[in-house]
Amino acid sequence: MPEPQTAAAPAAGGPAAAAGQEQKSTLQKLLGIAQQMFFMWAIMQLALSQATKFFSPSTKPTVPAKSNDPNAPTVDPWTLPPTQVELAWALGQPVDMHVRLTTAPLAQIFNTPNWLKEQDKGLPTFVWSNITFGDWNAAYTADFDIKFPQVSTGFGVQAMWKCAYGVL
Repeated sequence: MPEPQTAAAPAAGGPAAAAGQEQKSTLQKLLGIAQQMFFMWAIMQLALSQATKFFSPSTKPTVPAKSNDPNAPTVDPWTLPPTQVELAWALGQPVDMHVRLTTAPLAQIFNTPNWLKEQDKGLPTFVWSNITFGDWNAAYTADFDIKFPQVSTGFGVQAMWKCAYGVL
């Protein structure tokens, strides 16, 4: 008889002990995940601080005072910060703005393959002519009813690109 009692005691305590172990293992899993997240955060902070120290310039370029001395050291102008910014086009110059919608990345604007032309059929392409560069109050609008093509980028994401460029 003593054997069944010793065998029955663990069996009776078995479900309660098993439930405690399940709770403990779930808690241990959550703490393990939190520990891994903290460990990755600490590594990223360390890597970021070291990367900024490594890639930041150790000395900033200084702008030398103008000197008429021919023996003065020369300075590479590309290492100096910009001192003046100029417009690429003259104000008041007429330009044309070409706009098109496409399903391709911007790299394929000018050399469009045939499969892309077929895929983009029905998407709007238009030109606004004689836009005055520098007339910041001008507003141009175009209304279209667009039927978006069903295409995928391969990552399960559908993309639509707007390409706009100016021509003199």
